[in-house]
Order: sequence, then structure tokens, then C-alpha cells
Amino acid sequence: MVFRSYLFIFYFLPLALALYYMMARAGSRALHDTLILFGYLFYGWANPKFIFLMAATTATTVVGGI
Repeated sequence: MVFRSYLFIFYFLPLALALYYMMARAGSRALHDTLILFGYLFYGWANPKFIFLMAATTATTVVGGI
């Protein structure tokens, strides 16, 4: 999926924004989780192998921040 595709503009982006603003009432943790979920979906759409790369990067960042 690319940023200028119709799939992104008319489906992915509105869904991501709607869920993001609905989660605004739930607190900052829900906002972060929503953005992480949609980041994984976006990069995984192009190539599912990217999900493992992002998971490894996320784990390394979390472990490094402890």
C-alpha cells in the first residue's frame, strides 16, 4: 500500500483516524496502541515479512529503554 493509493486514502486513513479519535477518550495508552497497530498493518500490507522486522525493532527499543 502506498500513501497515494485509493485504498489508503479512502479506507485505511479514515479508519485509522476514526479509531484514533475514538480512543482519545480512553487515554494515551490506547492512542499509542492504536498507532502501533495501524503502523504494523500498513507496513505488513506491503510485505508480511516487515511485521517481523518491526516486532524485532519494537522489542529492541523496549528492552533498550528499560
